[in-house]
Amino acid sequence: MKRWICALFILLGTPALAQSTGQTFYRQYQAALKEKFGSLATDAELLFLLENIIDRKHLEVDYNHYFQPRPAPLTKLVCNLRQTASFSGIKNSLVYPLLRFVLPRVTPKPALNQHGTVGERIAAQTFAYLGVPYGSPSFNRQTNRGTLDCSGLVNYVFSDVGIQYRRGGGSSAVVGIVNSPDMKTVSGNPQPGDLLVRKHKNNQWSHVGIYVGNQQLIEAPYTGTVVRTTPYKSGKWHKILRYKG
Repeated sequence: MKRWICALFILLGTPALAQSTGQTFYRQYQAALKEKFGSLATDAELLFLLENIIDRKHLEVDYNHYFQPRPAPLTKLVCNLRQTASFSGIKNSLVYPLLRFVLPRVTPKPALNQHGTVGERIAAQTFAYLGVPYGSPSFNRQTNRGTLDCSGLVNYVFSDVGIQYRRGGGSSAVVGIVNSPDMKTVSGNPQPGDLLVRKHKNNQWSHVGIYVGNQQLIEAPYTGTVVRTTPYKSGKWHKILRYKG
């Protein structure tokens, strides 16, 4: 009798233990997912993508110039499932839009006051762009379409919170941010809304992200992925900038 009761508890508990975050998200947003993506993917394909995005934190959409993602990019995984499919069509009609739908809804947000300090408002607004594909700054807020690179993300967020900073001299947008007379270099630990910048092999300022608190930053890192959160590691960043206003 005792053994039967234990077995019953195990059976009752098994489904809850087996359910992944991707499956939970699918159930919660099933109607919206079917409306937006039902004509583009089967239920099984949507679940497969959600489990990769949410459970495995796999956010690589396409191949890039820096490294070969392992596992293969999400678009390639869907192509493998279908055996014959248009890589470009799946990427642009299904995978990128799905990431844009999912990431703002599943990414934990620090306790930020949207009406607080300038830095808090910058950090809070940055979350609005999670899931936007990487590319030259062309994002349209009305249509929710387009792309952003790292400096474009900064410019859009600053514009949203009413900041028009003066661009400094330099050969790139990131150098212009570093040399802006409206930015100051700070030491110590970054605060929400601070900009993190680093140099690459050419010893030029070439990348910028926005620190949002809780040892996290949001960045548009490179071709083939999207605006996303990244753990903050001080050794990867060469300068912390703070808006003077």
